[in-house]
Amino acid sequence: MAISVAQSGQAGAGGGNWAVTLGSPTTSGNTLFYVATAYQTSGAAPASSAPTLGGSPVSGAANLAETQDSAFIRLYVAIWMLPDVPGGQTACSITMANSQTINNVGLGVYEVSGLGASPALDQSSLGNSASAPSTAVDSGTTGTTAHAAEFVLGGASIDQNTGAGAAGFTSMSFGGNTNSWSGYQIVSSTGTFDWAQTAGSAANWAAVIVTVATPPPPSPGPAYTAFMASM
Repeated sequence: MAISVAQSGQAGAGGGNWAVTLGSPTTSGNTLFYVATAYQTSGAAPASSAPTLGGSPVSGAANLAETQDSAFIRLYVAIWMLPDVPGGQTACSITMANSQTINNVGLGVYEVSGLGASPALDQSSLGNSASAPSTAVDSGTTGTTAHAAEFVLGGASIDQNTGAGAAGFTSMSFGGNTNSWSGYQIVSSTGTFDWAQTAGSAANWAAVIVTVATPPPPSPGPAYTAFMASM
């Protein structure tokens, strides 16, 4: 089955609730991706945990990549994957610690078909402003992907509005304005990938990108191959 995005959704974190209600119930066996952004000006650094679907955890859920800048104004972004989800659910949420509940933080969600029951992270890259504000928001470039067909997902949390997502991606902003971003590509050939945006002015920022594939089954070992050839 070819990889495709079944649906997506986004919401801000009003009241400290990083939650999205999908427009349609999930399809059993699909994969969900959560892109969570956070912001903090003092105290402990932001962190994300415990993604749920329909109020329950999903077996095999994994944090594929996360980063934050190290400035007084901390910008945070993480990408989580929930594989082989149950059908019939619409409520998506994630727990966020140590983030201010302001309107430029939130959660973006993608439901993806065609990745099978055991999708796996192939490549990733992350970048942040490292206490040196700039207009160039860039995850850095991934290594070369191992498979032709992969799902590529990027995201960023930016402390200044930006008018557009990363070039070459189907992008969306979320959280109530254009400080939080995510976007995807569905690719059919190997390559390297980069999430790059331009902030409205010099800003603190954090950005990540991941590529996900369904690994092919392992090749039969020599003894099995020789046995089959003798039959």
